[in-house]
Amino acid sequence: MSLLSRKISEDGHCTKRCAHAPGARSAIGVGLPVTRRALLAGFLVLSGYFFGAWRHACTGSRDSRLLKAVETVSPGPPSPDLPDPGSITSPRQPRPLLELPSSSRTLRFPVCNGFANQRLSMVYGIILAKRLGRAAVLPVLVDNGLQRTDSNVLVSDSNKIAFEEMYDLPYFNKTMTNAGVRLLLPSEAPPASSYTTVQLSSMHGRAVDTLTKMYGSRPHLAVDCPLFRLSGQELRPTEDGNLAWAVLSGLRPSKEAAEVVEHVTRAISNVAAAAARDASTVQQGDSAVQQQQQQRSAAGKAEAKQLQQQPWFNFLHLRIENDWLEHCKRWESIRDGIVRDNCYRHTEELGTRLPLFNVSARLPLYVASYWEDVTPELREKMVARLVAAGYQLVTSSDVFPNTSTSSQQQRHPGGTANAAATATDAAAAAAATAAAAGGLLASHGREYRAMIEYFVGMRAERFIGNSVSTFAALGLLERRHAGLWAAHYNGGNIPLASVLPALHRLPWVFTYNSWSPSYDYLARAAVRSALATRSLQPYCIFSGNTSSPIATWLAGQGVALISHEPVWRERLLGMAGNKAQRNVHHSPLFKSPDALVSTFQRVDLPVVPLLDQYTHVLYTDVDVYFRRPITLDDFGLPLPRSVSMSYEMDRMFPFNAGVIVANLPTMRQRYKEFIRMMLDNTNGLYYPNYGPADQGIINKFYEVDLRANMLSQAFNAKPYSAFDPAAFILHFHGPKPHDYASYLRDGKCEFRNLCEKSLKTALCKYVSEWQQWVPEDPSAVQLNHTCAMLRNPVFKRIGGVVQQRQLLGNSAHY
Repeated sequence: MSLLSRKISEDGHCTKRCAHAPGARSAIGVGLPVTRRALLAGFLVLSGYFFGAWRHACTGSRDSRLLKAVETVSPGPPSPDLPDPGSITSPRQPRPLLELPSSSRTLRFPVCNGFANQRLSMVYGIILAKRLGRAAVLPVLVDNGLQRTDSNVLVSDSNKIAFEEMYDLPYFNKTMTNAGVRLLLPSEAPPASSYTTVQLSSMHGRAVDTLTKMYGSRPHLAVDCPLFRLSGQELRPTEDGNLAWAVLSGLRPSKEAAEVVEHVTRAISNVAAAAARDASTVQQGDSAVQQQQQQRSAAGKAEAKQLQQQPWFNFLHLRIENDWLEHCKRWESIRDGIVRDNCYRHTEELGTRLPLFNVSARLPLYVASYWEDVTPELREKMVARLVAAGYQLVTSSDVFPNTSTSSQQQRHPGGTANAAATATDAAAAAAATAAAAGGLLASHGREYRAMIEYFVGMRAERFIGNSVSTFAALGLLERRHAGLWAAHYNGGNIPLASVLPALHRLPWVFTYNSWSPSYDYLARAAVRSALATRSLQPYCIFSGNTSSPIATWLAGQGVALISHEPVWRERLLGMAGNKAQRNVHHSPLFKSPDALVSTFQRVDLPVVPLLDQYTHVLYTDVDVYFRRPITLDDFGLPLPRSVSMSYEMDRMFPFNAGVIVANLPTMRQRYKEFIRMMLDNTNGLYYPNYGPADQGIINKFYEVDLRANMLSQAFNAKPYSAFDPAAFILHFHGPKPHDYASYLRDGKCEFRNLCEKSLKTALCKYVSEWQQWVPEDPSAVQLNHTCAMLRNPVFKRIGGVVQQRQLLGNSAHY
């Protein structure tokens, strides 16, 4: 038995978590002249393949299997159990044991830099070992990874910490075994002289292929730090993504470290409770004043009791250290064509920035930073601004055991924990709770303390940090994966998501309701195609009956349903009623009050619940389907200041609001001003020069930003425009698939010439893709089948879409 196996058998365990398509047959070509009927019948005999596909849809053989496969696409991570002390989530129910690589073929890799970078180094190293079919040698960790330059900080004799001192080794090994990865302790691996050393930095994003082809025959390989050495294109979204989450979930704190996390978490609550009790003191005075003080006293005592019972607090990871300021200068000065402008953005505006994310001042705010590397002037300025904004601050100096000094200024820098008024009580409360942690923090270095704060952050109500920092970015991704709230205050993108796209899902928002069953098939196609990309997290602002079949279906697919009643509803309907006839002339959306309010729901993106954690979201109408995975960076950098949209039919302003990239904090900041302009309109709900309804007011209010940063048409491709094989999103703007099917039957099209134009251009190419997402819908099958016939050379020779429709007659029913 190996040392690692023996260690696990002695003290380890593994925690478990565990019809037919509607439609009727009819006689072929009934009502057509005999010669045309004969021509059509002859063509149908030659085109039996297409009718075979239609019969399969009617009998439910092939397409029903496809439907089952589509509906079982995983919408995202499972709902997590309550986290264990110091952990985010327990691993999923173990699969049947996979065959492990032989210990005779190994991969040795080091970790580098700070805590989060080392955590990511483990992810890359394990993925590389699995892809190469090698056992992974467990690395020794870096005790202090503070970077003053861009050079990696590596383990040395004076700068190291054993893996098992930070992480639960038996737990991690069990998790990796279930994922098909064999781990070896350093003592179990061959001597260093047996290894062929290879530099990943020289492979330029082709590490797996190069190592396989050039070094596949070597039994033991040693590589340099694998951090970010596998490109996003080289990583497989499903297999490598699942393994990455397994690594991260397996890297939970050791038993001793978990106890420190528990004590520090309780200490934060005790500090806040002490401050709340202090604030509840009733002073003598005027009876009215005294009554108000008594009310505040009761509220303060209740809050203190609540804080003691449950560790409720928010967590801010604040990057203002000297090494960070230097890093931002170097990072933003890189000239590679990538916009890097958010490393320090909004940092000194946090007093006004945090409320834009609804980070409440009612809960204590734990501020994590490496305070030893922050200048006193900057520390005091930042703390003072947060305190002035009403936040009750707690830092490591308030709650970490054996880190206090005799200096009250160091213990409460700039006034944390409400400074002098509550410093004594807070310090006593923190000391009482954290004493049991002993000297663990004092005996370990910077990265051990960073780990403690990281897992304290995993327990917070809300977590917000700087997305350029790997600490905050990784914490954000792990929390969102576990279904927990996480945000970044510095705007822009999340660079870590660019290099590890499998770990990030872009929030996608759409609106829908329970009274439009004829459009349900469009919602199903949009959701199924979105989930298949494995890059989107779906949210639906839903109106109507949440027990309706479509609401039940959406929830079953993992779509988060958001019930939202706009505060402007009645005023909007009043405006619509006053100009009813004129409004209907401008847009069919004005025909129904419910339809009107439903389409206007998109203007409330910045104020609906659940979305306040996001800086940028993708909004689309429901009549779309997704053709490719989408990442935040695909929209182009810099990202929109407020909103970004693309052309409608003509290449000119105003733009189409069917697809929007929205900057929610900016929209939230200007929301009242926007609603005022929306309702202060003498033309009903039509905005001259900008268009009708919500699209009109969005174009009017955000005109400057829209003109400055137009969204690529690849995110709003349309059937009546030229086919774009690189398009991300197809938008059935104007006629919907059932409208096209109706047009082919009776020649009527509500959308003027768009039906005919679409059939002549790109509709059929897109429909052949789109139909796979709704194989059970008769309109989809009919339209796809008709398109197949229209592409046939026999019909092309006949020429003319109108003549083709006359020839087809009722055949679209098949």
